[in-house]
Amino acid sequence: MKKVAVALSGGIDSAVTAYLLKQQGYKVTGVFLRLTENQPPYSPSNIAKLLKIDYIELDLKDIFKKEIIKPFIETYLLGKTPNPCIWCNQKIKFGILLKEIKKMGFDFLATGHYARKIFKNNRFILLRGIDQQRDQSYFLFPLTQEQLPHILWPLGTINKEKTKKIAINIGLSLNTKESREICFIPERNYRLFLEKHAKERLTKEGKILNLEGKVIGKHSGIWRYTIGQRHGLGIRGREAYYVRVIDADKNCLIVAPRQALFFKEAIVENVNFFPFDSLKEPLYVSVKIRYKQIETKALIKPINEKKVQIIFETPQFAVTPGQAAVFYQDE
Repeated sequence: MKKVAVALSGGIDSAVTAYLLKQQGYKVTGVFLRLTENQPPYSPSNIAKLLKIDYIELDLKDIFKKEIIKPFIETYLLGKTPNPCIWCNQKIKFGILLKEIKKMGFDFLATGHYARKIFKNNRFILLRGIDQQRDQSYFLFPLTQEQLPHILWPLGTINKEKTKKIAINIGLSLNTKESREICFIPERNYRLFLEKHAKERLTKEGKILNLEGKVIGKHSGIWRYTIGQRHGLGIRGREAYYVRVIDADKNCLIVAPRQALFFKEAIVENVNFFPFDSLKEPLYVSVKIRYKQIETKALIKPINEKKVQIIFETPQFAVTPGQAAVFYQDE
């Protein structure tokens, strides 16, 4: 009997994941990662009791603070917009946790992600989950050929409604509202979080410039803004202004009318391809530069093994440094 560790988050997706794998004949153990002091929606240990599976906890709060929270703060201080959920998947769940459970003798790590994988031409390929509204492949793009053989995503082949029905059938309450926020910011406000955890390092007010370099206002700290932001600038005029550039070195914002925030090209670093190791020639793809964005067609050109140029078929609004660009072909 194959042994699988299921990362229990305290939500229904991971609970149903554990249930389905037990039904499929795996020896299932629930693993709860204590990453912060925040409490999960449901007690993971109670979920394990309900499912009659073994249960262990791993305290990774110090590692999480070092690998996720600290870089999150640093990225905002650099005038960029971080994506900590992607970092957590890469470094914590499918990094440290996967290594730990393999040491314990488990064959697989399973999570409640809505994603799939196939093995084709001697490569593991990441695929979208069949539920297009819930597909989470965007957050899993950094996974490697070494990690993928040891990962299971049983929810990738069902939709959310079926997950909810299964949860009800096994006795889980659906009363708790699902959280799609950053797990270590329960107040849902990253600015308050930065003020609490990095107050002494936050930049103070600075200049707001237009595209001609003219000072047209003052900002209250660059960390309060992201590319494409309109609110909070305090600039009056005949047309609305949006943040186009965040210059951390000069502690200034450059703003422009909305039409000036559409970009035809972008450079992407640290690329990870699933069908092959590196891109050798230009390739037509669909691309997402935000999780909930509708995909757009683009041509990607190799610059080197880990860097590509994107040429969008349709110029994209507010291409933001620090965010992920994820490429798709078909599934």
